[in-house]
Amino acid sequence: MNLSTIRLLWLGSALVVLQLTFFGNLQIAGVHPDLLFLVPIAAGLVAGSQRAIVIGFAVGMAADLFNETPFGLTALTFSLLGYAAGMLDGKTIRAPWWLAGLFALVGSALGLIAWVVMASVITDRDLFTSSLLVVLLVVCVGNALMAPPVVKMFQWAYASRDDRMLR
Repeated sequence: MNLSTIRLLWLGSALVVLQLTFFGNLQIAGVHPDLLFLVPIAAGLVAGSQRAIVIGFAVGMAADLFNETPFGLTALTFSLLGYAAGMLDGKTIRAPWWLAGLFALVGSALGLIAWVVMASVITDRDLFTSSLLVVLLVVCVGNALMAPPVVKMFQWAYASRDDRMLR
């Protein structure tokens, strides 16, 4: 196990704990921000599709342990989201800092809608309610604001020893 893998595991774990302890208790219009949708997006932008799928799956499984949803649904959603974000890897290396926020906004919206569609099919409950718009707004805007520092954290975690020596 190399240093970047250990750092990625530590960062993913820290973000899960931050979601469960702080963001899970923070209420905006009756909805709490969901930082965990940002994890596979940031991992994909920094580390590429393959690593983002694994990171998204691991963080999604951790999230599923604490949610009252079908087990594995969040892991599947985060894996797909990480893959999609990882397709942008290499195209965003020299991108302006605010572009991470835009990717987080769009990616969070797509990921949340995908989660709701899959949950509606699996649970046979209609989750397309008027409150979904409020949830989308809070989660997407919150993740867009948190994206630049979280992407920087993933850049630190994923950087190789040679990259850090050049800085």
